[in-house]
Amino acid sequence: MDSWHTNRLSAQQAKLVETWLPGVQLVSDLSWDLSDTAVLEVESGQRRHIVKAGGPANHHIGREMRAHQSWVHVLSLQNRAPRLVHADGPANVLVSEYLEGCVVEGMDAEYAAETYVQAGALLRAFHDQDVRRDADYEAAATAKALAWLEEPHRIKESAADGARAILSAC
Repeated sequence: MDSWHTNRLSAQQAKLVETWLPGVQLVSDLSWDLSDTAVLEVESGQRRHIVKAGGPANHHIGREMRAHQSWVHVLSLQNRAPRLVHADGPANVLVSEYLEGCVVEGMDAEYAAETYVQAGALLRAFHDQDVRRDADYEAAATAKALAWLEEPHRIKESAADGARAILSAC
């Protein structure tokens, strides 16, 4: 039988998690298998956590660590985002609190206006923390969108022409 981490973590990552969460047991493997990011719901004692880990070239875990350490805090204070419990950048592994919830895709909540009202409120709280101006961002995003429109796509030509006109006017 596989270990608690279903062989998704390196030996170093597993050892760190076992040090941080004595007696850790797997509850569910929530990995999406779109990259080498492992997402594991685990239990240690009477508490549940999420373990996220990636391979050496995976930059997503480091970005998430930085987000927890700087921007996600305001949402975790409202119990609207998990609190970071442990993180090790060189090992590319983090542990956060488990926050009860589910993906709304395929559920009635996917079509409920209140779902999007709540999401909007969370985005507002998140973006109210700081404003950063990047003089080159909009031009780069516009150029990228225009380049996409030059590639084969499923957008009707009239809509694509309209999008090109709007983007070119920016």
